[in-house]
Formats: sequence, C-alpha cells, structure tokens
Amino acid sequence: MKKYILTALLLFFSVFAHAQFSITGQVSDSGKNPLPSVALQVVGTNSGALTNSDGVYLIENLPNGNYQLKASCL
Repeated sequence: MKKYILTALLLFFSVFAHAQFSITGQVSDSGKNPLPSVALQVVGTNSGALTNSDGVYLIENLPNGNYQLKASCL
C-alpha cells in the first residue's frame, strides 16, 4: 500500500513541478495606437497568437526561458 501512495505522490508533484509560463503584451504603432490582428509567432516553436482589438496578446503554455517574437500584419 505504501508503494502505491508513494507513486501517487510522485506523480502529483511531477505534474506541478512542470511549470508553464506565458507571454503577454500590447502591440501599438509609433503613435501608441493599438494594432489589432497582428500575428505574433514565438520563433522556433509552433506557439503564437493574434492581437485583439486593443492590440493585446497572450501566448500560454511555454516552458521557462527567453524567447524572440516575430510580428506580422497586413
């Protein structure tokens, strides 16, 4: 029984030890006007997001680290 409890505890802690992070921000032009529908790509990954009508974006579920973002719009 102790073996099963130990296994369950290890699984429980391993799930929470694998922390996920997010990147959030706002894209604006030189006049500080928000830019909607800008595509942001995390370079080297499949992660990305589009800015909303206020120019705000949120990219979730990234491992801890440093990232470069690539922005494109029409």
